[in-house]
Amino acid sequence: MPTGETAIIVPVPEAEPLVGRWRARFDKHAAQGVPAHITLLSPFVPGTQLDAALPALREILAGPPPDFRFEELVLFPGGRDASGQPRPGLAVLTPKPDDWFLDRSRALCRRFGLLPYGGRYGTDVHPHLTVAYGSLDRVEQEARFAAIAADLAPSLPLRCQPGTARILVRDDDRWWTRLELPLGGGG
Repeated sequence: MPTGETAIIVPVPEAEPLVGRWRARFDKHAAQGVPAHITLLSPFVPGTQLDAALPALREILAGPPPDFRFEELVLFPGGRDASGQPRPGLAVLTPKPDDWFLDRSRALCRRFGLLPYGGRYGTDVHPHLTVAYGSLDRVEQEARFAAIAADLAPSLPLRCQPGTARILVRDDDRWWTRLELPLGGGG
């Protein structure tokens, strides 16, 4: 069983028909076995520590999640990472309301002493579903994002009902489901 890097996500199967083809082309995580999702925390504890973390994780996920919706594609232009290297932009859907996701992500960070994305994007990353990564070429990125926005717009808003959280474990360049937990205190 893989014991590498871990992540906690909330799969959003309702979004897969809408974003699946874009994610397959422009999000490497789709090819690595990661479904359309909202990340609660990545990285999470090392895979060897998951069993010990489960009671606290179940407690944090106990509050029932509300239904939410995606209303529009949000574009982040990119920029530079901490070492000054260029970073492509990002096209995402953001859940509305997002309080449940924010509260759970922050509680996980506090409880386990972790930062979202290892702190690469600051200490507080807002919940989102990644549709596509951009390009370092600005013109190519703008064209890509315009095509995606035009394709998604007729299907938005999209209403979703979160049902489970999934713990993923990375093994080389593939993510595997280690455990699926019902949200709202079930199971």
